[in-house]
Amino acid sequence: MICMMTLCVFFQFSCNKKEKYRKIVGETMGTYYAISFSSFNSTITKEEIDSVLIKFNNSLSTYIPNSTISNINQSDSIYCFANNQDSYFKKIFNESKDIYHLSDGYFEPTIAPLVNYWGFGYEGHRAKSKIDTSEIEKLLSYVDFKNVTLHDNQDSICIDKKNKATKLDFSAIAKGYGIDVISEFLDRNNIHNYLVDIGGESRAKGVNQRGHTWTLGINKPDSTADVSDILIKIILKNNSIATSGNYRNYHIVNGNVSAHIIDPMTGYSRQSEILSASVISTNCMRADALATCCMVMPIEESKKMINKLDSTEALYILSKNGNYKIEYTEGFKNYIEE
Repeated sequence: MICMMTLCVFFQFSCNKKEKYRKIVGETMGTYYAISFSSFNSTITKEEIDSVLIKFNNSLSTYIPNSTISNINQSDSIYCFANNQDSYFKKIFNESKDIYHLSDGYFEPTIAPLVNYWGFGYEGHRAKSKIDTSEIEKLLSYVDFKNVTLHDNQDSICIDKKNKATKLDFSAIAKGYGIDVISEFLDRNNIHNYLVDIGGESRAKGVNQRGHTWTLGINKPDSTADVSDILIKIILKNNSIATSGNYRNYHIVNGNVSAHIIDPMTGYSRQSEILSASVISTNCMRADALATCCMVMPIEESKKMINKLDSTEALYILSKNGNYKIEYTEGFKNYIEE
């Protein structure tokens, strides 16, 4: 589930000659990436960034036929790979398990067959002309992440599926993880001030070119909104933010809106007054997954989930009588620019 959203970044430029900033942009995961960072003594190139992202996608992209996740999906039961072949899969799998349990199953990486059925997955984007309820019921029987296990055998990792029809899809968490991977690459190269953005999810460290904390904007949750249509400004320091929403990626089926975030409990798009949900956390992988949970779960349940976590807050934009209503967990107010 690729959660389409927009975070508009307010870049502040000045004549600060002590610390020059660079910006590297490119494409990955079916969207853009943009990295702004202090370039003092830095020789990082776009080719190096792309190289990291290529390795990342060779692990987790369902659109690459021989990626690790594609090989798992094509296997009948157990698929093993060498530890030195893939350094990403184990971490995203374990984090997904944690959020799966934390959310009582609302975060469900085995929902791929249903997402594909509704025309939002890696098998191609297409609207359904007719809904087969018996097919949805059958596909729901393949959806159960607790029946997928990871075995760490020192030199190799093995993924065991109880049902060969079960298929994994980490797109609801992968962009966030990719941001963390790039951020860690910058850290290793002694870059202490940066903003990494992949498709609207972001992680910030240090300050911008003016020496101020990075400021980002959450778009109005409207399919016609421009990137400059900002509803809320967010101050982000040494933190990550991810936003999920159903207002851009949807199909019209039999006159009804069918959005790309599918409820794993029912197999259908969940009708909700929540237009978008934004989550701030210390790492973007977690923020990304939790933002999806907040779109699927009843709002009070998702608030309870967020409140169980340290250094994690959520903001919801709801539709009330044709107007926007904003709700958030207690600590989120500390990130809103007045």
